[in-house]
Amino acid sequence: TISAEKVNFDSEEGKKLIEKFSIKTLPAFIFSEAIIKTEFYAQAQTIFNQKDDQFELNTQELGLTPGKYLETPQVNENDATFGNKDAKVKVIVFSDFECPYCKALYQSLRQIMGQYSDRVLFVHKNFTLDFHIQAIPAALAANCALEQGKFWEYGDKLFANQINWQNTTGTQKFKEYAQSVGLKIPQFNQCLDSKKYQEKIENDKNDAAIFGVSGTPAVFVNNKFTNGVINADDLKKSIEDELAK
Repeated sequence: TISAEKVNFDSEEGKKLIEKFSIKTLPAFIFSEAIIKTEFYAQAQTIFNQKDDQFELNTQELGLTPGKYLETPQVNENDATFGNKDAKVKVIVFSDFECPYCKALYQSLRQIMGQYSDRVLFVHKNFTLDFHIQAIPAALAANCALEQGKFWEYGDKLFANQINWQNTTGTQKFKEYAQSVGLKIPQFNQCLDSKKYQEKIENDKNDAAIFGVSGTPAVFVNNKFTNGVINADDLKKSIEDELAK
């Protein structure tokens, strides 16, 4: 009952719509106010974003996989990184330390990171899953380790011992791991007990939602997105493809 018109994202009209609705992914669906009169809108109006007399459909809420990313997540100063910060290739990973699939991806990352340290920037962002009871404490602990410059060493410890801490409660295990990787314990304990990086973890998760990330692990190699585990060879190929551009 509604006529459709295609708009190129790089046209003047497309650029205006992208700016107006802060569109991050394509395809994007923008409706006129005529949508209000439809049964679909009556049943699903909560997944529409209204600006003036236009309505954007939230494709992430519908579970539609993006076909193209117009932007990728920003690298922030307090993110855990490894490699060349000026590199043209960025590998951004949304991960949960309690997730077994994230462990597999992390192992792939650690296999190849050293090979690309001068040409690629590797970035870890937090995406703690609600049903993982120790995901947030583990993420808080890892960020406290980052504060002392030992995020990756601590991440190695968390993933290697995942089965030992994932069903525990409290933070004692995480404090023990801090000692084993040579962190300053009073500083670490104070950081962890105060939940110093709770807001950062929440911001990372909100950032993930903006880009349609709904599970872990999720990987951006520049604007190429993969949801799920990538083995080391496939990850290397994705990186090499971007480096060759």
